Amino acid sequence: MSEQDGTVGAVENSYRILDIVAESDGVTLTEIAERVDLSTTSVHNHLRTLVDQGAVRKDGDRYRAGFRCLTVGGPVRDEHPLYENARQAVDHLYSTTGELSLILTEHRGKSLVLYRREGQDSVSLDMHLGTRQHLHATAGGKAMLAHFDPEDVQSVVDRHGLPARNGNTITDESELREELAVVRDRGYALDREERINGVRGVAAPIRHREDDRVFGAIAVLGPVTRVTGDRFTDEIPELVTRNAETIEVDITYS
Repeated sequence: MSEQDGTVGAVENSYRILDIVAESDGVTLTEIAERVDLSTTSVHNHLRTLVDQGAVRKDGDRYRAGFRCLTVGGPVRDEHPLYENARQAVDHLYSTTGELSLILTEHRGKSLVLYRREGQDSVSLDMHLGTRQHLHATAGGKAMLAHFDPEDVQSVVDRHGLPARNGNTITDESELREELAVVRDRGYALDREERINGVRGVAAPIRHREDDRVFGAIAVLGPVTRVTGDRFTDEIPELVTRNAETIEVDITYS
């Protein structure tokens, strides 16, 4: 719906702009205009309103998410069944591995970070609370996608594409579907530096044990210097899948 269609079109564009700001670590007016295919004047008007409402803050020439996002999204996150049931498991994963540990869910065809634990030696990534990422380029995203219905996988691909984050990213749809079949059979997904060079990840899906609904995924990410060998292929996958199973039981039967 275009802005000529009235208020709904304007609101849609504001949310598109807000999504871009929230998913970035600071983005300029010109960069936003290029991504939403609107004039810089139009984008500036939307941004000015979002800044006035506290949803966006201006930091020099860059725009970042404002505290209004936290006041609106915080209660939603707190009510999500994964947030309540998975925090202890994520804390345990972090204390056991020493690596960045996350709980993720799917939102509008992308993964969204609900909770994270990290330490001084953990990799510092742009995966903060509320951050959304493409599903095909992360272990957590692939863990969830592997248990989507085929038509839902196709919907994600049609909506967001398979953009390359680097030379390791899966960008071919047939290759992705083959990878998802492996993930489904194996029970966990691996990120072989597919989003960020030098960073590997392991993730397991979290599903309802009676109706197989996908709630999200639990993941561990670390540098290739530490997440390597048996630790990458055996030790961390075992820890991740074991914690995922515990969360599944809690969510299904609590």
